[in-house]
Amino acid sequence: MLQDIPLILSISNPNIIGIIAIACYKTLQDHHPIYLTSIAALSLLGVTMTTSQRFQHPSLHWLRAVVFSGIALLGVVPVSHFIWIEGLEKATDAISLWYLAAMMGFYGLGALFYALHIPERWAPGKFDYVLNSHQIFHVFVVLAAICHYMGLVKAFVWNHSMDLLVLEM
Repeated sequence: MLQDIPLILSISNPNIIGIIAIACYKTLQDHHPIYLTSIAALSLLGVTMTTSQRFQHPSLHWLRAVVFSGIALLGVVPVSHFIWIEGLEKATDAISLWYLAAMMGFYGLGALFYALHIPERWAPGKFDYVLNSHQIFHVFVVLAAICHYMGLVKAFVWNHSMDLLVLEM
């Protein structure tokens, strides 16, 4: 139950960091409160579902996977907005687009394994202790976190070397 809260935070964190980074670009500053509010609301829903007994029944397992995926997929909106305004070439460097895409892919694959109970659905009892869907899911979460870290470093270096940030205090 409570073990899913760090997962929700790890899925939400790249979105929040990305939205804050996007807010540094003048052309996108008007929209970042909408994006931050949306990700905060969906993350709160995820925490509520994780801590409520009502959503712990195994038959609702898929619903938690959908909410976790929704949190991750919500990040597509501000990224798409950034690409539309600033262009694909700048997005590749400024927000580490390919690392971000890999991160989202790993989260998606992990959610798919978790929601569909792969591989234990094909061989019941054979994956009870090792290589079950939950463990595979966590491997994908770690791979996503590595992509997140590498993307943050790349974007930080690029943005700070280009003197493009327009933060106004």
